Amino acid sequence: MRIKRFYTTSPIFEGGRFDENKPVCVFSGQPIFLHMMRCLLDGESDNTPIDESKEQTFVSRVTFELDGEDIELCGVLCDDQSFFVGVKDGDHFSAEKTEATISKLRKLKSDDRNSYSFLNKYVANENNLSECDYNIENFNSFIEIAKAETKNGDPRPIYIFNFFERLDEATDITPFIDALASLGRQVFMGVSKTYSLERFDSGKLQVV
Repeated sequence: MRIKRFYTTSPIFEGGRFDENKPVCVFSGQPIFLHMMRCLLDGESDNTPIDESKEQTFVSRVTFELDGEDIELCGVLCDDQSFFVGVKDGDHFSAEKTEATISKLRKLKSDDRNSYSFLNKYVANENNLSECDYNIENFNSFIEIAKAETKNGDPRPIYIFNFFERLDEATDITPFIDALASLGRQVFMGVSKTYSLERFDSGKLQVV
């Protein structure tokens, strides 16, 4: 799987294309949109039928390559607050392609082996480390898991939530960026709008 681009109709997050030469991508300001992309790629859907007759008030769309095929998957919120997921086929959605794609994506659903959150405890804080030190130890354990899963052929992207904001300002984040970039997989990180983007000064990283 390779994710190529993600766009929304929101005025606060347009999205963009993902640079193949920069393995790490930061979603800046609104991590909820990274959650949104991940939900689409996890195949999350309540199987609401596609209905193109309704007015669409919000659309998110992710384009990715899966099994040698380029797919554009959309999440569509309608004016009556109903929501459906659909795969584009030309100018319209295809129910058949949607069903087949969702089935494949659910087999690749993210879990704690490719999605990091501070809520996931990979190690116990037996030495009563500070919050920053424990988060670093916890994250490093996640990196080791991700390395092992990569060697085992895991094709899924890596998602990082709530890590960098929980480090002390004096912490050098370069080793973490380098570790993520070395995994050989796409990495997507969500950071809040209060986090300084100047800290992400790396040629291995793209900000959207």
